[in-house]
Amino acid sequence: MKPKNKIYPLLRMLAVALTAALLGPGCQKDFKWNEPLAVTQNGLNLTSAAGSTRVTVYSTGRWKAEMAEGAWGEVSEVSGNGIGDFLFTYEANNGVSRRARILVSGEGEEQEIVLTQAGAVTEPTLALAETEFEFVRLPRERVQIGVTTNMTQALECILITATDVTDAENPAEAGWLKEIRLEKDAEENIVLVFGIDRNDGSSDRKAAIRLEIPDADGKILAQAEASVVQTTDNATVVFKDEETTVSVPGDQHNRSALLTANFDVDPAHFSFDIAYDPAGTQWITDVTFSESAVSFVVAENTGDQPRSASLKITYKDTDVECSSTLRLTQEVKQLSIADLRAMIPGAEGEVELTGEKMLSAVVISDAGNYNMETNPNLTDTSIDFSVNEKTAYIESLDGQYGLRIVTKLPADNILKRYSSVQLSINGLKLVKESNPERYTLTGFTKEHVLNQNAGTAADLPKKEKHISELTDADIYTYVTLKECEFMLNGGAYINVHDGYCYKTDLNTQGVLDPRFDCAVRGVIDSRGEKINMVLNTQVRWRRKGDGVPAGSGPISGIIVHTKLPRYGVKGDVGTYQIRPVEEADIAFSREESTRNYSTLVRWAWPGMTTNAGIKQHADGSIVPYLGEGRMFSSVSNKLNTSASVAGVSCTLDYNNLVYAKGISAPAVRYNGIWWNSSRNEGEWVAFNFSTEGVSGSCMKMILSAALGNLSAATIVAPLYWDVSYSLDGSTFTRFDTVPIRTLVYWAGPQWYVPGLYEVDFDLPSACFGQKDVTIRLQAASKVCGSTTGEDNGTTTKTYVYFRFGDVSVKYF
Repeated sequence: MKPKNKIYPLLRMLAVALTAALLGPGCQKDFKWNEPLAVTQNGLNLTSAAGSTRVTVYSTGRWKAEMAEGAWGEVSEVSGNGIGDFLFTYEANNGVSRRARILVSGEGEEQEIVLTQAGAVTEPTLALAETEFEFVRLPRERVQIGVTTNMTQALECILITATDVTDAENPAEAGWLKEIRLEKDAEENIVLVFGIDRNDGSSDRKAAIRLEIPDADGKILAQAEASVVQTTDNATVVFKDEETTVSVPGDQHNRSALLTANFDVDPAHFSFDIAYDPAGTQWITDVTFSESAVSFVVAENTGDQPRSASLKITYKDTDVECSSTLRLTQEVKQLSIADLRAMIPGAEGEVELTGEKMLSAVVISDAGNYNMETNPNLTDTSIDFSVNEKTAYIESLDGQYGLRIVTKLPADNILKRYSSVQLSINGLKLVKESNPERYTLTGFTKEHVLNQNAGTAADLPKKEKHISELTDADIYTYVTLKECEFMLNGGAYINVHDGYCYKTDLNTQGVLDPRFDCAVRGVIDSRGEKINMVLNTQVRWRRKGDGVPAGSGPISGIIVHTKLPRYGVKGDVGTYQIRPVEEADIAFSREESTRNYSTLVRWAWPGMTTNAGIKQHADGSIVPYLGEGRMFSSVSNKLNTSASVAGVSCTLDYNNLVYAKGISAPAVRYNGIWWNSSRNEGEWVAFNFSTEGVSGSCMKMILSAALGNLSAATIVAPLYWDVSYSLDGSTFTRFDTVPIRTLVYWAGPQWYVPGLYEVDFDLPSACFGQKDVTIRLQAASKVCGSTTGEDNGTTTKTYVYFRFGDVSVKYF
């Protein structure tokens, strides 16, 4: 029976009862309810918060109240007799609006009370992480789909239906989907979960799982749907690279092979078998499985040939049995430069390399570049220019070690800068040299280049150091030296007499039978250390007419060890040198204000063309170009141009036969006989200045100097010079002995210098803060060069020029 709504008769009756109660005593009569059943109201609206409310029942007899719909509330004090009430208690609503019904019955009548509770969520959201699924015929215990919703505290408000839509015209209940539900996973994320029965039919089937959020009126506020297809396909698990051969490197490493499965895999059901070719060594070990991959360890291939293996996996359980095979070929172990270095444990030696092993490295040189190696003199008047063309450099992938490569022919040098390479070592010779330790591969041909992949500067490992931090391990690697500057900032990148160099389109003053091909330029850093930059004379940017950067900054290049007899006794120009590959490697600022060193005093003569340009004090000593001081000599300080009379005169720095926009500079020269036979001691040149008020950690004197006059007659100048200091002008203390070369002459041997070159020495710390400092260069002995040796001659009583292009005292 449909409950009757008696709210309005009830109100009329209550009004009558109230009127009777207000009448006087003479009119009073007992009130008696005579309707079978009524309630105060048949509809209630509640807030989303938890709470309770009482409902009054009016009846002529017994009645009871019970929940007809809505698990979110409950009724207590559920029965009574006559007029009474009951309590409805309800929970907070964390979802959308919802509805409950209470049925009150008695005296053959029923009353329905509808309760509507507002929701905390007014605009619900609902989405599935995936909406399309396909499964094979196997049963699945659990399929899980991520759900995004703002109804996380009211999942019961989300309705779920599953419909079989295999036949779109006749949808039916999807009974083959089991236990469909919403729950929270271990991370408290909401997921839709269901199971699938086995498909033993002959055709595929399809179902739609629909999620809906209705409000109290049944209006759908949000919805989402997933399509589930179950095929009749059998289960398979295969290697992703099945039917292909995977090439693996020759070193020991951990490896994983991806698996592709069309069902849920349990790793416990995998087994495997490995067949090796050639048989014997079991080089695949520690095989383990996950749901999506098989992992194993590949041993190092120390042999000379590649090897192969077939890894067969099998999956077997109650419902599935399938297998797949992965074929692997392991290359011979790729060697590193460190591996090669370890092949020669002694201080020196060589070893012939054989086998199919590859060397992996990155190229830091550049085929066709003019500054890769010193081209040696074959005779005094001929040079082997092919040496530079045949030289390349590679370094390890981490930049720790480097190798020099010498190819058989220039055409074999096909190694391009920045490229990563794999090189065959078969047939090469590894040579180890000592003092310093360095390594070279010889016998190289272009056929040794197995792979070469182009790269950029960004592919080189970054390696920055101060000069003092260089070690033998840095030789033949590309290094950036920090906080550097040129010792002297005049002239070109190398200052040489171009008439002795090879004739080219740029250097038209050169000759086809050149006398030398490599020169040095001194570089110092903020810690007071020095290294020589070496450039070959065919480097096209070495002399452009715009000078050199006068400031400081980084300089990058290949660290080498080379012997240059024209610049050092026995060719010694330092343990390490740096070879820039391009001009951009010299990243010094052109602003002199950025230099690390301050110049205290400098003797130089820019623009001078005659002796009148030499400024002298009254005593004949020479006034400096910068600062205050005196430059003077024991031979004579008088101006004189005669080659047979002692004196001082104007000259050039023998950097004067130039190409392009070349730079030459004036110099001064003292003419004298530099060994005094009567006193059996050397003559000298001295420099006097003050360091009062000056402090620092390093003070250097740097000379651009040489002896001689481009003639065989003047090679008799002393080779070694004592360097002494005095703080009172009379008592001298020797602190160094330096060689100072004699200028080249046309038919001369290879130990004479082609122009003024840089000589430097550190001054003792005692020279700081002194009012009177004198530095003296004095011939140390009669030893000199000859036509047969650099130091087997004896100086004679011959006038020889001692030339100075620049003399600077610098400090920091």
